[in-house]
Amino acid sequence: MKYTIAGQTVEFQWGDHPCAEVFERELRYYPQSDAPSDCRIRLVDALPEAVSANPSTYLETADGFAFRGQRYQAAWHESADPLTVDFCFPDDRKSWRHKLLGMQFTHPYEEISQVFHESVLVPTLLMFFSQKVAVIHGSAVQNPHTGEAMIIGGSGGIGKTSSEIALILDHGFRFLADDLSFVDAQGTVWPNYAFPKIYAYNVQNSPDVYRRLFQQRGLADRFWWELTKLRGLETVRRRADLNTFFGAERVGTGAKLGQLNMLFRRQTERIRTVSITARQAAEMNLAMIQGEYKNLITSLHWQTFNRSVLGSKPPLSAAVFANLHATLLQAFEQVNCRVIEIPFHFTITQLRQQLMPLLLE
Repeated sequence: MKYTIAGQTVEFQWGDHPCAEVFERELRYYPQSDAPSDCRIRLVDALPEAVSANPSTYLETADGFAFRGQRYQAAWHESADPLTVDFCFPDDRKSWRHKLLGMQFTHPYEEISQVFHESVLVPTLLMFFSQKVAVIHGSAVQNPHTGEAMIIGGSGGIGKTSSEIALILDHGFRFLADDLSFVDAQGTVWPNYAFPKIYAYNVQNSPDVYRRLFQQRGLADRFWWELTKLRGLETVRRRADLNTFFGAERVGTGAKLGQLNMLFRRQTERIRTVSITARQAAEMNLAMIQGEYKNLITSLHWQTFNRSVLGSKPPLSAAVFANLHATLLQAFEQVNCRVIEIPFHFTITQLRQQLMPLLLE
């Protein structure tokens, strides 16, 4: 099966893997493709044999490299045509301990699509396709009046998802991405259909959001949500099916980027906007991705170390972030870029009330 993701044709091979049905359920949102594959993703049971392991979580292989994460393992075959990624995922369907202790109330195998999007797809785009497409830590929506895309970026918990939800449910915008957005060098925002992660603070004082989030969930799920959030609103979340939560008519297919808003908390008495240049916006977003993907950056450093000893393949780190910066700079050239400064003391309710008029300008 082939799908168009971030402008690339991604081929999937999952065979009779026990997680395939769960995986395919979320991939169905991407358009299918019959174009030549740019990348091939395979669900496999084991990684290829290692040539070196320094440290033990990072492997050099005969034709590429691999990572061993806590929730997944992945290997990139650089010399394969097309680029091929092996993706290993634990299939522990009966892990009730994981389900009860986790913030999402899911068994491990139910998280395969989230792990794929965050730990396989995004690193693959960053390492091998950064000349064509950039990853931005931000939510993306499409304006129903102008047809243009808007990205709302910023650090975790600052209000990206709350703004995205309000724009879609209250103002008719269309969903393009939650948390991680894809934009190419021509300024097209491609949809990232990874299911939105809705935290308890996103639901606070929003009965309609709560109803949409739990309309197809059982009593045990609701009870565990209420019990867990007593530890803090940031300790519990649920992933929302796009059609169920927003409605099929509110899920977009991509649009030209018209506005980039970077949310930024600081010591100030009122919310305000500050225009920035395309270069400033590119540098800010590059720094944010490097901060969000610290494990990837560390792995690339280890790759440089290992390959300097093995002398077999050039490291990727030298070109990846230079390419990403150039792609971001080109994408932002004709875009209205600005920082929206938010006071420290603002609650989510205050943010919704005062940020919306700025985003709707």
